[in-house]
Amino acid sequence: MRTLTPRTLCCRIATLTLLPLAASMASAQQMANPESDAASARAQQQQQAERTTRPLSLKIQQEGNIRTPRRGESMGSVQDRFGDPEARQGPVGEPPITRWQYPRFVVVFEDEWVIDTVVEPDSAD
Repeated sequence: MRTLTPRTLCCRIATLTLLPLAASMASAQQMANPESDAASARAQQQQQAERTTRPLSLKIQQEGNIRTPRRGESMGSVQDRFGDPEARQGPVGEPPITRWQYPRFVVVFEDEWVIDTVVEPDSAD
């Protein structure tokens, strides 16, 4: 068994006495100052919001200058306006569904007609 010197004993007693006191003071400070906790929580929420990507619908509204094919447009018209797609998938199923992949969007055709255009999210967002 190890013997304690008066100095070591005094330090241990002080540590054991002051730890609960420090914890209770921190707790009391939090209860006395809830505004700082609320401000801290708001700051954390703001940081999280800045890290979160923008919803695609908001992005489309903000980037209204993205030209895309319109519903009902023909394959020939899409190819004339936007050039050859990077990739083509289909036709698949009945009625035949075809997808054309462009750099910023995907065009979905039923038979020869555009039924939908999906804007691709940027990888930077």
